[in-house]
Amino acid sequence: LLRYASCFRKKKVIGVRYDESWHHDQVVLVNNEALDMQQIIIPSSATSAKDVMRHLIPNEVMLEREKRDLRLCFERLFAARTVVQEQLRLWDPPELVVCATPKDVPATIKRLGHPAGCKAYLWDDNEALLGRRGVLVVERFNALTGHQRARLEAFLDKVMPLDGLPEELEDWMCSAPEDHRVLDYIEDANGDEFLSYVFPETKHRDVKPWPLPELDGVAHKPTVSTRKAQIMRGLQQAGVAIARTTSGDSWRQMWKNGLEINEMLRPDEHTHRKRQRHLKAYRPKRQEPAA
Repeated sequence: LLRYASCFRKKKVIGVRYDESWHHDQVVLVNNEALDMQQIIIPSSATSAKDVMRHLIPNEVMLEREKRDLRLCFERLFAARTVVQEQLRLWDPPELVVCATPKDVPATIKRLGHPAGCKAYLWDDNEALLGRRGVLVVERFNALTGHQRARLEAFLDKVMPLDGLPEELEDWMCSAPEDHRVLDYIEDANGDEFLSYVFPETKHRDVKPWPLPELDGVAHKPTVSTRKAQIMRGLQQAGVAIARTTSGDSWRQMWKNGLEINEMLRPDEHTHRKRQRHLKAYRPKRQEPAA
């Protein structure tokens, strides 16, 4: 997004700039090495890719197809920002940081206006960043669980059904490198080929949780696998027979039952007092014996 590598002209890299107030260009010292840090910080007031493209200043003439490709890249970025805002329940959309060079967390935090030494972290799958201050390296996300895959396929069947794909888009998606390909021709048992979405799949047990920073006085929430183990113990304590299963629907029901049982086994003080009041209110009165 700062050094656009054209998909339409071989070996063509175009430098692009936007609103000058967004750019953060400076030389920073990383691991005793001076690096020319180039990044932009897109403010919350920019609500769409079109808002960014209005400020586009390429260092040479770009083809309309290249501008469209760049706009679509920003659309994916804004879609990710929307998800972050919704999941974290933020009032305003967060600022977007786009880097063209190795990331430097302290320098970025300073540019965002936060005091030096504040807690800030970057989760990244780039192993070259291992050991950098504020960086937590995670495994590459290149496979989906069965439940995630089913949800994604259902969404794609709804918004982008295969029988309605333009031929040019189909050819382009099928020509992607094998490890990046999500659309391909599959051969059935009779030897006939048909078009299908293809996604690498993994098991729940093989998905490793992201590393968490060590924060004084902050208790980490249990991971999904830990929470499932707690729920299993709660079900066993309540005398519920447990069947080992990998079905997403069964796990969701078990999760719901486990949460309810967990509340019964270990109610918090407020819930306990509330239940006691309800019991007193609805406890049947003792009847006087008949004369």
